[in-house]
Amino acid sequence: MNYINNFTLNKNIVSSSGETVTYTVAGGSEAVFSLRVKNSSGNLYNFKTGAFSATQTVKSRLANQVISGTYTGVIAIPAAASGDTYTFMLFAEPSKNTLLDDSLSLYNKIYYPLDITQKKDVHVRVSLNTDQASGRFEGGIYDASASATYAEVTGSSSTTTNQSTDYSVTVTDPASPSLGYKCNAPDAGSRLPTIDSSLQPVDSDFYIKVTTKTDGSATNSNSMTVDSVAGLVVGMSLADITDSSDEEQSGSLGVLTYPTITAINTSTKTVTLSTTPSWGDNKTVEFRAYGSDLIGKSSGVSVSFFDWSFVPVDVNGNRTLDANGTVKINVAVSGSTSITNDSRSGVSVGSRLIGGEITAASNANLITAVHSSGTPITVTGNQTISDNATLVVFGSCVAIKVTGSITVTKFGSADQVIFLDVDKGFVLGTLT
Repeated sequence: MNYINNFTLNKNIVSSSGETVTYTVAGGSEAVFSLRVKNSSGNLYNFKTGAFSATQTVKSRLANQVISGTYTGVIAIPAAASGDTYTFMLFAEPSKNTLLDDSLSLYNKIYYPLDITQKKDVHVRVSLNTDQASGRFEGGIYDASASATYAEVTGSSSTTTNQSTDYSVTVTDPASPSLGYKCNAPDAGSRLPTIDSSLQPVDSDFYIKVTTKTDGSATNSNSMTVDSVAGLVVGMSLADITDSSDEEQSGSLGVLTYPTITAINTSTKTVTLSTTPSWGDNKTVEFRAYGSDLIGKSSGVSVSFFDWSFVPVDVNGNRTLDANGTVKINVAVSGSTSITNDSRSGVSVGSRLIGGEITAASNANLITAVHSSGTPITVTGNQTISDNATLVVFGSCVAIKVTGSITVTKFGSADQVIFLDVDKGFVLGTLT
């Protein structure tokens, strides 16, 4: 009797993009084996075509191979975005005086299977988010159904990589009135608006969200029990608790200070917070992991951010004078602080009207109010302006172009969306 004493695969995990797997069968010089390979759907590998098929043929079995010490072959595993599992089914051939040796299989002397797992595709996306009115940042706020709002890299779950992608969107305010966004007024060297260098995106402005629900209510407590602590890590920020009026946040939009997680008890699913908010039972809680370090600890994604910027532009995304806000006069103004207009874009309280007829002395051109309809606009001092005159607005812009790139060096086990917190860089124009 001849015996097969070893059966090995050179890997037990393959990537979603497909790989080759080498199998080796070892045994006596006259040992004979057969091999079949099937996927999770039950489709068999065709050893002639190199493809998996639901149709079974004589080529669906590598039959009666003589080992002569060792036998090595290669199976081509195809790409599978959703992943798969494969079973390599080794058969000893008793009709050829061959059985499996006790060292390989103690009980079943004819059949021995080995399984491999194919990782699924995961996606790492980068996009924008805001705690302001998201509809006022058209073109940039993340929408899973609109690929123009994000950039992504794709690869096998939990694998290393070195993939980069560029991101570029122009954000506009579609509301009426279109207030646009606050920015720096042009300086003496340029008539173009800018975003201050201190407000340009940095690593700590990027974050991922992890949501869970409270398990029980509490008032002024730093101990929160939740349904799941998966993805939560020390240092994450408590960004929102549904229906809570006491979230213990401080500061202003863009420079908010959030409560943070200081400890996690995985057994009781309890997080300890740096402050004492209040909450109800079964309320959705949003935690944020800000910065690449916490993003990695929370999701398993290793990512770096390069060359990100906020730049005021015109509605077409170009760096032109049209990036400044504009106001077109509807009715001639004569010695009044109230300015009626029939169109405006990029206007905000705190900005200034600029034009040949505008009086700027003593801050007379400073905008102090914008009617909810967009007209009139109120300024500090009396103005006299001709009908149909077009004024420029300094301190507001009509659109912001956001550009940058990410490099992913390791994927996590699941899809992940990384958000750039635009509130840390620019805010909507205001009416009052």
